[in-house]
Amino acid sequence: MLAIHMTEKLFWIDPYQKEFSASIREQFPVEDGHAVVLDQTCFYATSGGQPYDTGVLNSHKVKDVRFQDDRLLHVLDEPLSASEVQGRIEWERRFDHMQQHTGQHILSAAFYQLFEAETSSFHLGEDYCSIELNRPNLSRQDTQHAENEANRVIFGANPIKTFFVDPERAKEYPLRKQSDLQESLRIVKIGEFDLSPCSGTHVYNSGEVGMVFILGTEKLSQTLKVSFLCGNRIAKQYHSDLEILKQLSKSLTTSSALLPESLTKLQDQLKETRKELNRLKEEQWKEEAIHLYSNAENWNGMKRIIRVWKRPYAELRFLAQRIMEQPGSVGAFASTMDERAVFFKNPKNNFDLRGPFQKFLQTHSVRGGGPPHLMEAGGFRAGSDFETGFHALWE
Repeated sequence: MLAIHMTEKLFWIDPYQKEFSASIREQFPVEDGHAVVLDQTCFYATSGGQPYDTGVLNSHKVKDVRFQDDRLLHVLDEPLSASEVQGRIEWERRFDHMQQHTGQHILSAAFYQLFEAETSSFHLGEDYCSIELNRPNLSRQDTQHAENEANRVIFGANPIKTFFVDPERAKEYPLRKQSDLQESLRIVKIGEFDLSPCSGTHVYNSGEVGMVFILGTEKLSQTLKVSFLCGNRIAKQYHSDLEILKQLSKSLTTSSALLPESLTKLQDQLKETRKELNRLKEEQWKEEAIHLYSNAENWNGMKRIIRVWKRPYAELRFLAQRIMEQPGSVGAFASTMDERAVFFKNPKNNFDLRGPFQKFLQTHSVRGGGPPHLMEAGGFRAGSDFETGFHALWE
């Protein structure tokens, strides 16, 4: 992180401070609004995986807080007319970030101490948090062990302190991860459990994290992504999931404990229903194919059927396959819904199907192919004169 000297960071002095007064150092337009630089602020700027704080400056909404060169910018929609400001951060968002970030430190330390798994990145999102570990092959049992260890530390109500050290003295401390910053390092100390450099906001006692819960893991090419929740987010997730369970239980008229069994039965019934539905559809299509063949026009000693439909191509292909089983059959079907066409004939029929098929490809500048008795093409555009041109291919 760059050395920011112009603005005093009150969130480092007291992360629980919600309101403050400040003087405006400068203002200027930026691409997404208007930037204000203050002599001091409670607003945390995006860095280290933690998002910025929201809130107001003189009743003007702060929509972004970020570092630019050697300045900490508060981005508003319009400039401020006063030289002094009263600021207030959105406390619920700040405390949520404090819970998540502190929980991340404890969880990362648990993975490191148990498995020497180092955290390479941290993301604090709106819905969940995640870290990436350099041990992609950790098992579910391993992650559960780390979660249990993290919660042991949280429930132990360990004091959390922050302090600064000079870079040359940093190696004197048993830091979980070293920093390459050349400026004074801010260290976060969680009881006797973890010591690591960080510029984020944290709670004063590990018990305030509430608990940590691992949502799941995803094995990436070189890392393991671990998604998790801390504190109040767990309660929100629990209530959301519980409401879903209640609704499912009510819909299936069963208890939550029997939901897996009921859903398995429902899935089996659905598979059987789909199979029966497909069987009935195929029976219906077979009858339709017989009807089409029976009413086909006589053409050069063959029975020709040409149709353009606004219906799924899979149905038309099935019809073509059934009709081509009949002697002397020849024809073509096109689906304007899926913009695909099939040309077909009885395999014993001597008619060269490639003639009209090649005309179709050239007319619509598309590609296609298949065996001599069943050729397919797709990707054409079915305009208003498509059906007329489809019939004209056979002239």
